[in-house]
Amino acid sequence: MVNEFASLLNRYWKDLIKPRMPLGVWRTPMNLLQDIIGDEFKGKPGVRQGLKWLEGSKSTKEFVEYIARSVQQILSK
Repeated sequence: MVNEFASLLNRYWKDLIKPRMPLGVWRTPMNLLQDIIGDEFKGKPGVRQGLKWLEGSKSTKEFVEYIARSVQQILSK
């Protein structure tokens, strides 16, 4: 599921992300998205945003906006 979700976002965001990616950290925008999204499905239910999304307490829009903020934060460093 993480890979499919990352792939979907990568399809729409890769051209925006790639030129701003930090050198040497992630090879591709897909790797960056997989890392961010994968982290959100680890840990205790009700704590991570991805798990909240699966539980239904976070909408898809809210979850995607959270991922977008995480990407922006990484790219602005």
